[in-house]
Amino acid sequence: MQRIVDELLDLSRIESGHWHPHPQMVRIGDLAAEVFSRFREAASSGGIDLTTRLGKSGEEVYADRTAVEQILVNLVENAMRHTNAGRIVIASERHDRGMVLTVSDTGSGIDAEHLPRIFERFYRADRGRSRQAGGTGLGLAIVKHLAEAHGGSVSAESTAGAGTTVSVYFPDQNIVVT
Repeated sequence: MQRIVDELLDLSRIESGHWHPHPQMVRIGDLAAEVFSRFREAASSGGIDLTTRLGKSGEEVYADRTAVEQILVNLVENAMRHTNAGRIVIASERHDRGMVLTVSDTGSGIDAEHLPRIFERFYRADRGRSRQAGGTGLGLAIVKHLAEAHGGSVSAESTAGAGTTVSVYFPDQNIVVT
């Protein structure tokens, strides 16, 4: 219950404009290693390989470090929840005058009919499994709003039974949405 309250408060602050990013150069490799360290034991016992792939010129992003950390934690946590064995990859790549961070997994994937709604509050593509595996249904909404607060965007691609990739775009010059 406390986690739902905390996440609702975070989401409310971001949506209301009471939170503004404080961008700085963030080393993606260092942050990915820090995030993965939180999940390494569970990943190891579940047969999940945690990998980082940084593209050329994709080693740093100009963004609020705490926000990028929260984005990666939420995305890796979701990937862990829906991957029984396989791989989770945090990757970065320069793209269209900005940086794209992705979290990909080889998990259960999401049916195409659900993809347009997964960034909504409390939306669950697989309601039965989500309750069983935990989660508040707020993580992806928080990811979306944090990306948008940086002037960026978020998208997802998935194939049921083959995995999901969530991409978060950060423009080079952050446009803070108020």
